[in-house]
Amino acid sequence: MACQMRCAYCQLRRLRNPSARDDLTAEEIGRLVAHLVCRHGLTKVRLTGGDPTARRDLLTIIKRLGVIAGLRDLAMTTNGLTLYKSIRKMSKNNPKRPEKIAQYQFKNPF
Repeated sequence: MACQMRCAYCQLRRLRNPSARDDLTAEEIGRLVAHLVCRHGLTKVRLTGGDPTARRDLLTIIKRLGVIAGLRDLAMTTNGLTLYKSIRKMSKNNPKRPEKIAQYQFKNPF
């Protein structure tokens, strides 16, 4: 996913393969997760890598994943730079964990 920071963590794939297609579409993400839930028993998803809040279609992705039967947990990791603009919308559209959409934003990883 896109990110404003351009740090090595999120850009590693692009550095290894500059011609790689950037991101899956919201539809592709929905189909992939639905397949993994139905066929392989996936129950948890975390949106990450770049920053999911940099995507214009983030709410669409959350809505698509939020209605998948069998998916119990939907979380997100972000750098928090644009989070303030949309946290209420994301929380309302995440029926899996509306109270925890920003739980990991400010947690010290060390």
